[in-house]
Amino acid sequence: MRITAGISLLFFVWAFAAGGLARLMPNRSTRWLQANRRNAVLAFAASHTVHLGFIVAFTAEMSEAQFIQTHLWVVAIVGGVGFVLIYALAWKAFRKRGATAGDSRFEAFTYYYLWSIFAVAYVGGAFRARFYVALAFVVVAALLTRLTGAWQSRKLSSVSPAAD
Repeated sequence: MRITAGISLLFFVWAFAAGGLARLMPNRSTRWLQANRRNAVLAFAASHTVHLGFIVAFTAEMSEAQFIQTHLWVVAIVGGVGFVLIYALAWKAFRKRGATAGDSRFEAFTYYYLWSIFAVAYVGGAFRARFYVALAFVVVAALLTRLTGAWQSRKLSSVSPAAD
């Protein structure tokens, strides 16, 4: 399950941070990442569906008491909402077909909700095992890239050209 979650994280980070990266470092590669965000979203949904299959197989082997004792019911609720949001985001990406407009409020909420799940998993995991440190760094760097890109975009749009 760690492998499927890690692969999903890479596709998610691509979709989440591509716009900020393209604003901060405009070049052919970052513009390509931004232009292909919908593909990243669709790949993320597909990868996380495989991850969901492993989760279902893992929890199917547990007794109800084990499931409740390990607090997996909380994870199931938060994660279940996350999967619904992933599929809604994928549906929007599928329907947009190449549109590169900014995120709607729904998309922004979804991205930050999913980011928070990855942050809890990987940043929290970094305190328990070294395996998670690099992934925690990626999660935090993605947020900083997205926020810095948005801040720079707002800053540039608020600067009005001087009158001649």
